Amino acid sequence: MQRPAELPLAAVVVEARYSALYKLEHVNGNWLADQLARLEVRYPEVHLMFADSRRFAEDWTYRFLTTALTDAPDTSPSG
Repeated sequence: MQRPAELPLAAVVVEARYSALYKLEHVNGNWLADQLARLEVRYPEVHLMFADSRRFAEDWTYRFLTTALTDAPDTSPSG
Protein backbone atom coordinates (compact mmCIF):
# COMPACT_ATOMS: atom_id res chain seq x y z
CA MET A 1 0.00 0.00 0.00
CA GLN A 2 2.94 2.32 0.51
CA ARG A 3 3.87 2.36 -3.18
CA PRO A 4 0.34 3.11 -4.46
CA ALA A 5 0.07 5.84 -1.80
CA GLU A 6 2.96 7.60 -3.54
CA LEU A 7 0.89 7.94 -6.72
CA PRO A 8 -1.35 10.96 -7.34
CA LEU A 9 -4.40 8.69 -7.26
CA ALA A 10 -4.77 5.00 -6.41
CA ALA A 11 -7.40 2.41 -5.57
CA VAL A 12 -7.67 -1.24 -4.61
CA VAL A 13 -10.81 -2.98 -5.82
CA VAL A 14 -11.78 -6.20 -4.06
CA GLU A 15 -14.11 -8.52 -5.96
CA ALA A 16 -16.14 -9.57 -2.93
CA ARG A 17 -18.63 -8.28 -0.44
CA TYR A 18 -17.21 -6.78 2.72
CA SER A 19 -19.38 -9.18 4.72
CA ALA A 20 -17.54 -12.11 3.07
CA LEU A 21 -14.51 -11.26 5.22
CA TYR A 22 -16.31 -12.76 8.18
CA LYS A 23 -17.05 -16.04 6.40
CA LEU A 24 -13.50 -17.04 5.44
CA GLU A 25 -12.29 -20.40 6.72
CA HIS A 26 -8.56 -19.84 7.12
CA VAL A 27 -8.48 -16.39 8.70
CA ASN A 28 -10.42 -14.68 11.45
CA GLY A 29 -12.75 -12.11 9.85
CA ASN A 30 -12.45 -9.67 12.75
CA TRP A 31 -8.66 -9.69 12.43
CA LEU A 32 -8.84 -9.16 8.67
CA ALA A 33 -11.33 -6.30 9.04
CA ASP A 34 -9.02 -4.68 11.62
CA GLN A 35 -6.08 -4.96 9.22
CA LEU A 36 -8.05 -3.36 6.40
CA ALA A 37 -9.14 -0.54 8.70
CA ARG A 38 -5.50 0.03 9.66
CA LEU A 39 -4.49 0.19 6.02
CA GLU A 40 -7.23 2.71 5.24
CA VAL A 41 -6.19 4.92 8.15
CA ARG A 42 -2.49 4.61 7.39
CA TYR A 43 -2.92 5.18 3.65
CA PRO A 44 -5.97 7.44 3.16
CA GLU A 45 -4.69 8.31 -0.34
CA VAL A 46 -5.51 4.77 -1.52
CA HIS A 47 -9.21 4.13 -1.99
CA LEU A 48 -10.46 0.69 -0.95
CA MET A 49 -13.56 -0.47 -2.77
CA PHE A 50 -15.50 -3.71 -2.35
CA ALA A 51 -17.48 -4.82 -5.40
CA ASP A 52 -19.92 -7.75 -5.31
CA SER A 53 -18.80 -9.14 -8.66
CA ARG A 54 -16.28 -8.80 -11.46
CA ARG A 55 -18.85 -6.80 -13.44
CA PHE A 56 -19.29 -4.24 -10.65
CA ALA A 57 -15.53 -4.10 -10.05
CA GLU A 58 -14.93 -3.37 -13.73
CA ASP A 59 -17.72 -0.79 -13.79
CA TRP A 60 -16.37 1.02 -10.71
CA THR A 61 -12.81 0.92 -12.03
CA TYR A 62 -13.89 2.31 -15.39
CA ARG A 63 -15.78 5.17 -13.72
CA PHE A 64 -12.92 5.86 -11.31
CA LEU A 65 -10.30 6.00 -14.07
CA THR A 66 -12.52 8.01 -16.43
CA THR A 67 -13.21 10.56 -13.72
CA ALA A 68 -9.55 10.65 -12.72
CA LEU A 69 -8.58 11.31 -16.32
CA THR A 70 -11.12 14.08 -16.89
CA ASP A 71 -10.91 15.75 -13.46
CA ALA A 72 -7.18 15.45 -12.74
CA PRO A 73 -5.27 18.71 -12.83
CA ASP A 74 -2.98 19.17 -15.81
CA THR A 75 0.56 18.48 -14.60
CA SER A 76 2.30 19.00 -17.94
CA PRO A 77 5.01 21.73 -18.06
CA SER A 78 2.82 23.93 -20.29
CA GLY A 79 -0.34 23.41 -18.14
